[in-house]
Amino acid sequence: MKFFRILVKAFLWVFTIVIMLLLIPYLFNPVYDFPEPEPFTGGKLYNPYQNLNPTHWQKGNFQVQSRIWGGITDGRKNTNEMIDSTYKFLDYDIIGTSDYMQINLYHENKPTFISIYEHGWSIFKVHQIVLGADEVNWLDYFFWQTPNQKQKVINTLRKEADVVILAHPCLRNGYETSDLKKLSGYNAMEILNFYCESVYHWDTALSSGHYVAAIGNDDVHDITNPDEVGQYCTYINTASLHGDSVVDAIDRNRTYAVNVFRYLGDDWETRKEKHNNIGRLEEARLYGDTLKITLDRKASRIKFIGQEGEIKKEVMDQEIGSYIIQAEDTYIRTEIHFPNMNVFYLNPVVRYETHTPGSEVKAKINYTKTWIYRMFAIMIYLFLAFLLIRWGWKSLKKA
Repeated sequence: MKFFRILVKAFLWVFTIVIMLLLIPYLFNPVYDFPEPEPFTGGKLYNPYQNLNPTHWQKGNFQVQSRIWGGITDGRKNTNEMIDSTYKFLDYDIIGTSDYMQINLYHENKPTFISIYEHGWSIFKVHQIVLGADEVNWLDYFFWQTPNQKQKVINTLRKEADVVILAHPCLRNGYETSDLKKLSGYNAMEILNFYCESVYHWDTALSSGHYVAAIGNDDVHDITNPDEVGQYCTYINTASLHGDSVVDAIDRNRTYAVNVFRYLGDDWETRKEKHNNIGRLEEARLYGDTLKITLDRKASRIKFIGQEGEIKKEVMDQEIGSYIIQAEDTYIRTEIHFPNMNVFYLNPVVRYETHTPGSEVKAKINYTKTWIYRMFAIMIYLFLAFLLIRWGWKSLKKA
């Protein structure tokens, strides 16, 4: 019994020390002043699709995990060869493997290589997909994350990467809609993901004046399961599949996200047939204040959606749809539904005045609040550390 008590106390002490170590990043986090959400305004209109070549659309996926870290992470069944062959079977042009906290170097010697990894090890799945970084950044907050912690992570990642994408915002409420009214500095949002769809989160960010591009990813953890593969994808408009060209096109918002409808239990041949019939966006062009959408086939519904996700107009059973942007429209995004139940989510046309919308950081550090917060946080932390050491020392003496 004595040995068992010693073992339990030793475990509790080690566990508590680990918790204390995981709390250290919280001590030095800045406190930000987040500006009040402001819808897009201005007399000019920004359209990321203006004058794009419709033959340059390339199909990609940027969320699939391979076997890493000795197989302790989900994705342990997936080899790089299996990932490649499966997505090539479905005619994907761009295959991005986003391993957890590790850059997959499988194609590093090819010009099409894109440095990608999935960042984040918080228990609430506050993750980001990072493109174009030279190395993994390990800063994260294991427990809760307020907008201050989330903004700090975004700011840190954007300094080292070309593109930062918020991954599966609705999963475990990793990103609350209240967060998305405040956060800035990221390029895109994964609105379509195998685990959840975050279109409402996207509209919240857009309605708050943050220009965010749409991304759709499978987020595959078992490449052998057709139910996980090929449901979501992103189309990127780039003439070249060179890695830098692909990342640049995403940075310029030349993407649209696609839900390739499938039934659970579809076999691989059925999945391939559905990918052969996705359709294509031919045009999304502004003619003055009129947004014209042209498709390569008839859509069952073309929806023009504005501030707060309000449907402004629907066009039924046409391959062409148009909408005259009104003075009160802050943004207009287009959602296209097809008879085969596929859905396209186009990036928005938005108002601006001086500079075209981008991914600039709008939050500013409040240095007074930051130092007050850090002072109290460190004091509380030191007090807890003192109690821990005292408790541990007494336990050892009693043993």
